[in-house]
Amino acid sequence: MESSDEYEEMEEMAASVVCLEKNIVRRVWVHEINLKRKREGEYHTLMDILEKEEHSDRFHMYFRMKKEEFEYLHNLLKERIKKIYTRFRQAIGTKERLAICLR
Repeated sequence: MESSDEYEEMEEMAASVVCLEKNIVRRVWVHEINLKRKREGEYHTLMDILEKEEHSDRFHMYFRMKKEEFEYLHNLLKERIKKIYTRFRQAIGTKERLAICLR
């Protein structure tokens, strides 16, 4: 049988573990702002408008290149700048990465 000193020591260790667990601040894996990126983000809302034919002049003003040049550059770089989607979070797409880089 264990002595009372050993029992008290184990009890204190268990209490300290419980206290440490309570003080752990949980980090958010994906911030709530980034969860809305596909619906409300600049790239997704603006590109829907800029990619339309009637706004080709605005596309050129925004990216300083024609839409065809953007597509050509994207086709050249997409294999090098793509990231892998995981089940934990979605990677930023290659067109969005290129748009961020150009801006």
